[in-house]
Amino acid sequence: MIRIYAQTHTGMVREGNEDSFLVIDTTSESAEHLPDIREVASGEAGITLMVSDGMGGAAAGEVASSLAVTTVMKEMQFSRPPEAKDFVEQLDHALQRANRVISEHTRQHPEMQGMGATATAAGILNDHAFIGQIGDSRAYLIRREQIRQVTRDQSFVNQLVEAGKITEEEAERHPRRNVILQALGNQARMEVVFSDVQLRQGDYLLLCSDGLSGLVNKDEICQIVLDAPDLPQACQQLIDLANQRGGHDNITVILAQFTNGTLSPPGDGEDDVKTGYPSLGDFLKNLPARSRRKWNFFTRTHRITLLSLLGFVVACAVLALWIWKDKKHHEQYGQIRDRLQSIGQARDFFIKDQQELLEMLPDSGTLLADSLEIGQWLTRSRRLLENDQLPQARAMADSASQALAHWKASLQQALLLISTDRQAGAASVRKLWVQQLEKNQKKAAAINASVALLSPDELKKLPALSPEQLRTEVQRYVDAIFLETYAYTQYQVADFRRTLGEKDPLHEVLESKLKMVKRLHQTAAEKIYSDNPILVKEGFKAETLALDMMAEIKSTLEKQRGKSARIEKDTSAAAAPDKP
Repeated sequence: MIRIYAQTHTGMVREGNEDSFLVIDTTSESAEHLPDIREVASGEAGITLMVSDGMGGAAAGEVASSLAVTTVMKEMQFSRPPEAKDFVEQLDHALQRANRVISEHTRQHPEMQGMGATATAAGILNDHAFIGQIGDSRAYLIRREQIRQVTRDQSFVNQLVEAGKITEEEAERHPRRNVILQALGNQARMEVVFSDVQLRQGDYLLLCSDGLSGLVNKDEICQIVLDAPDLPQACQQLIDLANQRGGHDNITVILAQFTNGTLSPPGDGEDDVKTGYPSLGDFLKNLPARSRRKWNFFTRTHRITLLSLLGFVVACAVLALWIWKDKKHHEQYGQIRDRLQSIGQARDFFIKDQQELLEMLPDSGTLLADSLEIGQWLTRSRRLLENDQLPQARAMADSASQALAHWKASLQQALLLISTDRQAGAASVRKLWVQQLEKNQKKAAAINASVALLSPDELKKLPALSPEQLRTEVQRYVDAIFLETYAYTQYQVADFRRTLGEKDPLHEVLESKLKMVKRLHQTAAEKIYSDNPILVKEGFKAETLALDMMAEIKSTLEKQRGKSARIEKDTSAAAAPDKP
């Protein structure tokens, strides 16, 4: 049996929950949000579990994650128990379909531009869990009081960790720790990374969003799951611990326990976890061999006729002739396929190795467009290869190789220039911090005259601080200016609500603007303290927009109060008796 429980929580900071999850029997048509423990038989039917973390904030990340799980639920349906290969191919198809659905929804709703979602989906079939990964939600395996992360975060900082450029401790504090490399809805074609876990008796499989993994380390997760008396209490204790440490993001946990007596016991020395297959084709090659029925010759001999035997001989002869003629064709097919894979890997490795400097390039848009052009050549060549158009596929591969060489040369030249100009970039960031802090102070003072501001003399002293001291001071005053101004504006809106009542339509508009202001500040905070002048400018642009929106709210309230006062005055005058 498999015991499954899932739970989600908004956390302590977010106002809405942008996480979604899915638990579905692949031969049924319903997903469950599991208010109680669910017990299902592990066997040929198959179970699909999925956690999706929406992104986009004001751009409706909750819509993206909801579309992701709904699409996977619809696609992971089988009329009969599937084979392992079909099961994994359908899981890949479902995630690719979810990517297209979110992209199409964004195209139809431009106000949601930028939304996306992560996806960690585990398909459980017999004694295997096949896991597809997009983004930085995670899957863990707990076995014999030890925990192992099955998935690999598709994030910028994880690439730096794997390349040995930073430690895991530095990654937890890195300013770009929230930057992920893949997300549903943000790219035309996703490369789902697959992992395979052979399940054993007593195993736990845990899927979670980064609202949990970002605040609770894996050893703590393992201890809580093993010590908890049941699955609901284990999930609740994990969520409570994340909330105690700030709960700055939504938190979602799915926990499955495998108690099926037919599973093999752990500890046989085999490596049961295979992770990080970059393509569906490579993963399918390593699937467990499909079980085959044994053919009992003696029970079927009397059914074999001379005609069927002759047909078998003819079929074998045709097959041998086809194999002989097609041998060279397949050799060429394999050579082109390997070359396309080599070109794609060379491009991805170069991007990964130079990722940090790429973020600093002022013309990175043009260079990334060149990278996308290489990807288009590769995609066209693969399609021609799949259609057995080998000469055309080879020509496309030549074009992709030439484009890659030209792109690498252009990129290396740009990187050489930018690497010598980092000091100027750092000076530009320091100048932006001081200038924008002064502008933000003036805007905040126009809204709330009691905001604590730096004096002109104090502003003049800021450039003399060290880079880290300046970063700390700017962060402290930018946050303080925003929080005091936001609290003042929030109080004014609340006072307006008490005066005119919650049903006034203007109050709903103002409340919606306040939520947008808060999201803009959160977006700005992720960029303002970057080392990249471009990101710093974008961050202050969002922060300035948040202050302008609060000034607009204040102006609207003042106009409404003046209008209400005039109406009250006219009403009193009309009600007063005429003097004799």
